[in-house]
Amino acid sequence: MKLRIRSVAITLALSFATAASAADDAKKPNRIERAADKTGQAIERGAKKTGRALEHAAKKTGAALDHAANKTEAWVRKKTE
Repeated sequence: MKLRIRSVAITLALSFATAASAADDAKKPNRIERAADKTGQAIERGAKKTGRALEHAAKKTGAALDHAANKTEAWVRKKTE
């Protein structure tokens, strides 16, 4: 009787361990999927960073053009008075 209980207990313990490891494997994506996710995130970050840099450059260029136009306008006004 004790041998039978022991074998049942060992069988249950092994089945729980196997089920737990199978559940971990099911949750964790494989190496290729993880690499694809990381690559996708890196591309999104790069695109966002490039977009912010372009917005910043456009803003600075617009401000420089406005400044140049104001200077030219002031120079013309000064010369025509």
